[in-house]
Amino acid sequence: MTVRRLSGIVVRAAAVGVLVGLVVLGGVTAGRWLTERVYDRIEPYGSTALIGGRSIPLSVRPGPACAWGSSAFTLDESDSVAMTGLAAPEGQRWLDMAGNVYSTDFIRRFRYDAGTPAGPEVRLRVAPRGVTLTGRIEARGLKPNFVYQVKVRGLFEHREAFEAIGYAGRWRFPGTETNYTDGDYRASVRKHLAEAYVFFDILVTDARGNAAKDFVLDHSLHVVWNGSRQRDDCRRSDILPIWVDASDPEVYAVPKQAPTLERLWAEREVRRYGRGNATVRLPTGVYRAELVLTEETFHDHGSDGGWWGTVMSAPVSFEIVAEEHTGAADVPGASRPGEAAGS
Repeated sequence: MTVRRLSGIVVRAAAVGVLVGLVVLGGVTAGRWLTERVYDRIEPYGSTALIGGRSIPLSVRPGPACAWGSSAFTLDESDSVAMTGLAAPEGQRWLDMAGNVYSTDFIRRFRYDAGTPAGPEVRLRVAPRGVTLTGRIEARGLKPNFVYQVKVRGLFEHREAFEAIGYAGRWRFPGTETNYTDGDYRASVRKHLAEAYVFFDILVTDARGNAAKDFVLDHSLHVVWNGSRQRDDCRRSDILPIWVDASDPEVYAVPKQAPTLERLWAEREVRRYGRGNATVRLPTGVYRAELVLTEETFHDHGSDGGWWGTVMSAPVSFEIVAEEHTGAADVPGASRPGEAAGS
């Protein structure tokens, strides 16, 4: 253990020395490239959780295992729907992913309402059928340098699909408590008040609040962390490096002259994994649900840190079909739509 830690210190020290020299000789662009490459090459084990006698890595790289797809804006009214923003969502966060505070003027004028002068435009396309939920989101005018959780959320009136989603993801009831178990849901006499969702991907905006990406439901996530500022007990290969430009005085209370490198990683909802690198998918069936964007707060619960406010939504309908030679879902205890999932 001592040898490994000492080696890590030597490697990091050497990396920093090379990085400084490269920045001086080659400029900021080369320095950024080396920073990301060196960080990704240092590979600690990361924290694990013991589930069913198996050691499950706590971390996973946010987003689909496949390529993230084009960042170009291609959706329009002919092939997508507009997501609806809430007029005054509770628990909003007024810090970007790096903890930079938005200006008073920005906070005063920003709204999620569609159609308002400062309101964002977010379009969504969902594949109608597949072995898992896939689609694309394109957004303009969201909060700058911000992380949004991408979730599929069940509708209680479609009970079977609602419960299949909850048993693949998480449950919430009214209030600030968030960590409810399957047993809590089964025992509740207020099931109609529950929120059932799978948090499976993230949407990260640029300095203008824009983002475009393809998504795939292949994981069930718990929360996102910033390894540069909070927890870094993750596998280095699971880190998503993001450069944050917080220099706009119209957006930030204290603009920054230089960009910062933020290292995002996702914590798995580990109870939904039967083995280390399993793919989590919804059971086969027809789903009528919502796709929602929730502000990521990084467990930063100060006055401006927020409390996971869900800010945009759109109704979705899709069918999950079985992949040849595989089961419907790699989710321990999950039930298919149409089967009993506890009353």
